[in-house]
Amino acid sequence: MSPSKSIALLIWSLYSGAGRDELQHFPELKPKAEKEDVLVELLDFNKDAVVGKLLIKTNKSLLTIEKISFDQDWLAMATKGDRVLLYSLASGEQRGHFFGYDAKVNAADDALAISNSTGQLQIYNLSTGQLRREYKFPSAVAYQSFSQDGHRLFAFTRDQTAYVLDLTIAH
Repeated sequence: MSPSKSIALLIWSLYSGAGRDELQHFPELKPKAEKEDVLVELLDFNKDAVVGKLLIKTNKSLLTIEKISFDQDWLAMATKGDRVLLYSLASGEQRGHFFGYDAKVNAADDALAISNSTGQLQIYNLSTGQLRREYKFPSAVAYQSFSQDGHRLFAFTRDQTAYVLDLTIAH
């Protein structure tokens, strides 16, 4: 699902002067921040406001961000080493830790889709972190995307097969 065109996610490395300057706008985050960390801001241009902020601890740069997916209050970050970290932008807290190399967030259906290198695609509940369902493909998933309403998930595998999964069907 694509975020609204009026929403932007900004990622600032605190190694950079610009990142350190931006951190000055958030005095509540400053005491916790280290120069290796990352500041994330969710901007809503319609409201002309920062609607979410997050300080990501990189553990002295051991954590490397590979991909980010976000929707409303939720941000899923895939990192080097096939880990996915789930954050709430409203609270700034980490809400889950999963294994996989790609994640997509769909707040409308309270869902998180995570793919891994063995061809598994797992759907989790965003709020609880509980596994809802799991799909197994003959090849790893190269791309995945939720429909606008969150009821379907498009998955395209590395062997160039496309799947449309109906997430409303009970297992």
